[in-house]
Amino acid sequence: MASNTTFTSGAILTAAQMNNLPWGIVAATAGGTSGSGYIRNTTTAVAITAVGGDVTGMTVSWTALSTRIYKITLTLNDVYTGAGFNPLLIEITDAANTVKYQARRLFPAGDTDSITLSYIETGISGTILRKVRAYGISNAGTFNTNAGSALSTYVIEDIGAA
Repeated sequence: MASNTTFTSGAILTAAQMNNLPWGIVAATAGGTSGSGYIRNTTTAVAITAVGGDVTGMTVSWTALSTRIYKITLTLNDVYTGAGFNPLLIEITDAANTVKYQARRLFPAGDTDSITLSYIETGISGTILRKVRAYGISNAGTFNTNAGSALSTYVIEDIGAA
């Protein structure tokens, strides 16, 4: 679909133009919060091990349309590194653990920090599952999920027509 154009006085808004607009947070078919494709993780601190694995509670499934663009945003707050990560590895994967997006970050020993990543996905359709995986590579640590304003979040949004 074509992008929307500048509206002028007297212009009529069409259904096609409305369909070009973002639809917001996706409706979750599994995971998410209250049927929506976002998670404000409120469990206790989450361990990050050198072996790595799925981050509990940070999985969302939704029904995607191939004609839409999706933005996935993850923020992990109060990441505590203990002896230091070399590096910290965060992944967004599908159900089969195929990496869709990966971010690496080095933290000094004993540092507490945050990391936010986002990526765009399009051309997908049907039931889609995306989950968060975390690895300490050579060390272990934690990130908080319920530390007041330092909550970790995971959001999947429809940001417009492809």
